[in-house]
Formats: sequence, structure tokens, C-alpha cells
Amino acid sequence: MASSSDRGRALAIEAALVLATLIAYAPLVRNGFTSLDDDVYVTANPHVTSGLTRENFRWALTTGHAANWHPLTWLSHMLDVQLFGLHATGHHLVSLALHAATAVLLFRLVLRTTSAPWASAFVAAAFALHPQHVESVAWAAERKDVLCAFFWVLATGAYVSWTERPGAAQYALVVLLFVFGLLSKPMIVTFPFTLMLLDVWPLRRGGLRVREKIPLFALSLASCVVTYLVQRAGGSMARGATIPFGVRVENALVAWVAYAAKAVWPASLSAYYAHPFAAYPVAEVAGAALLLVAITVGACKRPWLLVGWLWFLGTLVPVIGLVQVGWQSMADRYAYVPSIGLALAVGFGLRELLPRAVLGPMFVAAVSVWGTLTWRQVGFWKDDASLLPIARGQMRDTYTAHGAIGRAYLGQGRWSEAIDELSRAVALEPSFAQGHNDLGMALEESGRREEASAEYRTALRIEPDLAEAHHNLAGLLADEGRADEAIEHYERALAIRPGQVETHCDLGLLLIARGRREDGVAHLRRALELDPENEKARRALSATGGGL
Repeated sequence: MASSSDRGRALAIEAALVLATLIAYAPLVRNGFTSLDDDVYVTANPHVTSGLTRENFRWALTTGHAANWHPLTWLSHMLDVQLFGLHATGHHLVSLALHAATAVLLFRLVLRTTSAPWASAFVAAAFALHPQHVESVAWAAERKDVLCAFFWVLATGAYVSWTERPGAAQYALVVLLFVFGLLSKPMIVTFPFTLMLLDVWPLRRGGLRVREKIPLFALSLASCVVTYLVQRAGGSMARGATIPFGVRVENALVAWVAYAAKAVWPASLSAYYAHPFAAYPVAEVAGAALLLVAITVGACKRPWLLVGWLWFLGTLVPVIGLVQVGWQSMADRYAYVPSIGLALAVGFGLRELLPRAVLGPMFVAAVSVWGTLTWRQVGFWKDDASLLPIARGQMRDTYTAHGAIGRAYLGQGRWSEAIDELSRAVALEPSFAQGHNDLGMALEESGRREEASAEYRTALRIEPDLAEAHHNLAGLLADEGRADEAIEHYERALAIRPGQVETHCDLGLLLIARGRREDGVAHLRRALELDPENEKARRALSATGGGL
């Protein structure tokens, strides 16, 4: 039984851990959404922007949108919109709260199973403060990462309780929390494997105990099948299929080493790492393979080294690129949970090798460096203008890359550069509806209104439910005096995205101008309900005597 002094020390460490995490991630409150999938997951997803409804709940359970099946993640985004609207700060703070909570739970888990407070603090601090993890926390679209890790650590804690007091109810809790993790992000399929590692150390249960984990492995297998089918149907695996399997193996070997290297020396972190799509130099592949083998052999000397290293290698398997999804060779977000294994190996390795008088200053130095680098890295995720320059050098000549850069230029008002990038994007992929819409916006801002109209119409032919294109086309039509057509497109945009404040404002003003004052005022009032600080709607209502 822990003494009161031990409990007090643990609480002090937890408080310091949370405080350090909040300080390191403080710039997050100024961050907005980015064009890197935040529109797909939140800002331009009508099922998310309309909040928690019965219809949206059903959609979350059944959709394969964004080539993923993760209903709990969708519901989490919907709840954010319900609470904060489309104000990015609220969304980011929820992700930060989940991240900090997971760090505290991780500290408690390691401390509970090892009784080593400072080594446990090292593991938790590395998870909480390492800059390699910023992508998972600061990118709104990666809510699935922080949710998955939260349930992963919770389920592991429940498993430890079950090993201490076996029972059906406690095992059911392990299964339930594991299912919640699977419903957040399928990368947790390696969870049963991590439990087998913990059986070796620190639980020392005298074997891998496979039979008791058969229900968990069955759930993992089912999740793998569902994920494969959804991603194949969503087209995300078609890209990877063009890469020869041998090249994928080579990339996996090099990526394992690169992930470990960035954990030790987190330099040149990027939002995108381009896949070479060609064979690596033989020396590079051979060197990576030999290094992995050498580390594995060396790790066999101590159980915590072996468990930590195999945790790192094993949990990366679903995302290491053997089954290639997308164009990237690796991604910082994929190291979010695997890095826990490296922290275990390093933390407990240092505990064995160095005296406490040396460990204390080293720990403080590591936390200071990680926190400083994380503060800086969070700033890169402020918006597209901050983020894309650090990713551009890694981007391939793909329509997604040019589309993202073009959208960033659009946000900065650099119309000519936006037109160049977006024109390249739609040339590479003519069915890129969002690219056509964005190109139309850049053309409209440049005064090329006829070309802009053509791009909006092209976007709508490809994707009839693209609300933003309906809104933009409606604005052009209204300016041309084609009010009835404009009203049709505004109403169509609102049917798709009922919570779009700007569309309510513009439609309200147009209806009032057409003599439909009552209908127009209703839309302006709705805009203010959605955004009480909206000055455009407030001024329009005052001007029309519609009240506030």
C-alpha cells in the first residue's frame, strides 16, 4: 500500500505534468483550422457542422467517409460543433485535454506496474511534451489519434486490474474500452500484442497468455477487415497499389529507423513526408535492416529494453506502409502511441545506468527542450500560411499537394499564385471538385468572373452537394442581377450545410432586397443565433428594423 508521501509525490508529478503540457501547447488557443483535411472532418462536412442529431448519429455509425470507419471520432467532432460551433479554439482544447489526460493515465499505469516514480514520469513527460506528437494534438482532423490513445491507455489499465483480480465484469471492461478505441482509430488493433508484452514485463506473468486474449485478437481481425474494405472502397489504397511491394518493404525498414531517429533528435518535423515511389539505395536499406537487427539483439539483455523496443516496432506495423494508404512515406502522427515503447526503454534504461544525481538534471533538461520545441511546432499548425511552407519541400507533384498550397495562398490573398497552384491541381485531377471551387474563388478575386462561374459550375457537376460552390456561385449570380437563380443556390447550400452563417446572411439580404422581408429577417436572425458576434447580420437587422 502506498504511503501518504508516495501519493503526495505522485500527485505533484501529475500536476507538474499537466501544467507543463498546457504551457507547451499554449499557442494552440490562437490556432485555426487548416486545409489539410480539417474541411473533410469538420468545417465542410455537413454531418459534422449540423451537430449531434439522430440522423448524424446514424451516419457516423455507417459511413466510410474519408476512407475510414471511426464512428466515435465523428461523434466527437459533432459534439465539439454542438458546444463550440466552428470556433477552432474549442476543438483544439478538447484534443489538448484528451492528450493531457492520457499522459496522466500513462504515468499512473507505469507507476502502478513498476513502482518507479521518476522513470514513470519520464515516460509520461516524453508522451506529453515531445514535439513529434504535436501533429496528433494540434491538427483538428487527428482527433482520432488522441481519442484512440486515451482509450488504449485506459484499456491497458483495466487489463492490469483484471490480472490482479480476474473476473468477467473486469474483462468486459477491457473489451469495452478496446472497442471504444477501435471506434476511434483502427491503429489500436495491435492492443492485444502490447498486452502480451506487458505480461513479460513489468507484470511478469510468466508467459504470453495468448488464450485469454483470443476475444481481443478476434476484434482486431474484424477491425482489420472492415478497415481494409472501407479504405479500398474509398480509393485510398489504389494509390499505394502502384508502389511495388519490394519498395514498400524498403520504405518500412527506412521509416522504422527514421521514426526512432526523430524521437531521439526531433529535427525537420513535417506535415508531409513524400514517398520515393522508387527503390532506395541498397546501402541505405541494408544499413537500416542491420541497425534494426542490432538494436533488437541488444534489447534482449533487459526485459524493459526488449518490451519497449518491440512495442515501438509492433505498434507501427499497421501504418509502416507494407499496406500503403496515401502518398506519404511516414507521418509524425503515426509515432504517437509507438513512441511510448521507446520512452519505456530509454527511461528504465537510464534508471539502471545512471545515478539519481545525474538523472534529475537530465530529466529537467529533456523536459525543457521538448517543451520549447513543442511550443514552436504548435505555432506551425496555426494556419495554412504557417504550416505549408514546412511541408512544401516534402510534397510530391500531386493534386492534393497543389490544392493545399493553392488554398493557403487563397487565404493569404495571393491570387495569382493561388491560380497557378489550383490550376495545376485540377489539371492533375479533373474530378477534384474542391480544387475547381477554390480556383473559382481565386479567379473571382482576380476579376475573372466568367471563368470563376465556369469553375463553380464544374465543381457542382462533379460534386452536386458541395455547399461552398453553391454559395460562391450564388454570390456571382446575385451580382449579375439573377436573383432567383442565386436564391436557389443559397437555399441549396443551406440544405447541405444548415449551420453556414455567411450563407444565411447573404440569403437574408438578398431576400429583403427582393421584397421578401419576413423571410430575409428570419435568415439574419438565424445567422445571429449561430454566431451572436456576427456584425454583418447585426447591422443588417438593425437597418431593416428586424430587431436583435
